[in-house]
Amino acid sequence: MDKCGWTLTLAALALFGACSDGTAHVSHDAGDAAVEVNVSPDIAVDSAADADLPQSATAWTATTAGTVPVSMWYSQGIAKIEGGWVFSHAGGLFRTDDAFVEQLKHPLPLPAALTELNFIHIGDIDAWGDTIWAGLEQTDYGKNQQAVAWFDRKTLTVQGYQLLAQHQCSWLSVDPGPALAYTMDQFSDDAVLIYDAKTPGQWQLKTTLKLDRKVDKVQGGDVAQGALWLSTDDAEHGLYRVDLAGGATVRLGSLGHLNGKALAIPEGEGIDATLLNGALLHTLTGEPLKITSWVDHFVVTAPGDKLPVP
Repeated sequence: MDKCGWTLTLAALALFGACSDGTAHVSHDAGDAAVEVNVSPDIAVDSAADADLPQSATAWTATTAGTVPVSMWYSQGIAKIEGGWVFSHAGGLFRTDDAFVEQLKHPLPLPAALTELNFIHIGDIDAWGDTIWAGLEQTDYGKNQQAVAWFDRKTLTVQGYQLLAQHQCSWLSVDPGPALAYTMDQFSDDAVLIYDAKTPGQWQLKTTLKLDRKVDKVQGGDVAQGALWLSTDDAEHGLYRVDLAGGATVRLGSLGHLNGKALAIPEGEGIDATLLNGALLHTLTGEPLKITSWVDHFVVTAPGDKLPVP
């Protein structure tokens, strides 16, 4: 299960603290201060003599900065909020503090009007201010009818919903600046649907962003820093970056957790893109065999950037 087989060092403890049960947790008390993180040891350098010198990335990469076990119920979506996190599973929402200690849960947040239409699945989520946004699915994908719902961050209660003319809706990301919302019509797709999201309940499809490649089994998406970041449940649990200016799509790496057994293979889930102590991406992976889920944090480097030194 654990691709992230490294251990936390004293340097990494500036970013990761220890819970009372001995597991690691994320601490954001450092604010914007520079924090050294321990990264994957498989970054190559030119020679032993140059091992202490930063190397330049030749492509977009995502390097593991830490992994944290969380509740098995946190099994679909992840979003950073002020002072903590929000998670989803197929039928519920959960709010935790920054150390992933649960503060509130709402196991059945969907209104009867939606459950009567067989909406039974909450996908990856997004959060801005006091609002949590979620893509919702019913299982008859041929109907070309899915939904978006929005919830109060403090109470996790539904505030409204809107039906959308699309076949699937496994994830949703809202960019409040231009008031745009992003999702995909299919689980595996080469295009992103972009909605005008100025008015809740009155979203209109604005345009479609064509990607230069098809991305399989997309489970999560989040917009940040001029890009759309995708997490998948493909064969390699791939992480991707989509350039919003033209649709150029590159693979960054993997969520990890690939060594499941039989019917309990770990499943790649949602993603959040919020810069926290040097780590931009935060992903969720569920692992039924160990009755747990995992939050992984990734440092992203662009071509020409200096790679972190292990």
